[in-house]
Amino acid sequence: MKIDEFLQNVQLNWQVELQKDEWFFAKERDKIDNSFTAEEAFNAIMEVVFLIQSETNTYLCTELTNVLYLLIRKSDTTEIPKGFVPSLQVLKKKFSKDMYSLNILNEIESYYRIGRSYR
Repeated sequence: MKIDEFLQNVQLNWQVELQKDEWFFAKERDKIDNSFTAEEAFNAIMEVVFLIQSETNTYLCTELTNVLYLLIRKSDTTEIPKGFVPSLQVLKKKFSKDMYSLNILNEIESYYRIGRSYR
C-alpha cells in the first residue's frame, strides 16, 4: 500500500466504508502499520499533513490526525520533516476547539521535542 492510494481511498470512500464497518479507520491504520517501512512512513508524513490542512470534514481530519501520529511513530526517528513545524502550528489553529486532535498534536510536538525555539 502506498500513501497516495490510502489517502485517495479514504477521501473518496470513508463514509461508505465506515457505515459498512465501524472499525474501518482502525483497520486502515493497521494496514499502514504492517506494510510501511520506517522510511515510507517518514516520506508520507507531509502528504497526510497537507490533506488534513485542506480537508473540511472534522471527523475525517481527526481520523487523519491519528494516521499522522502513527506515521510519525512508525518512522522511528525524531528527524522533523521539512516544513512540518509551520504546518503543525497551522493544524493546531485548525483544531483549536477539537481537544482530542489537539492532544494528539501536542503528543507529536513532544515526540519531536518541538519547543518554543521552533515557533
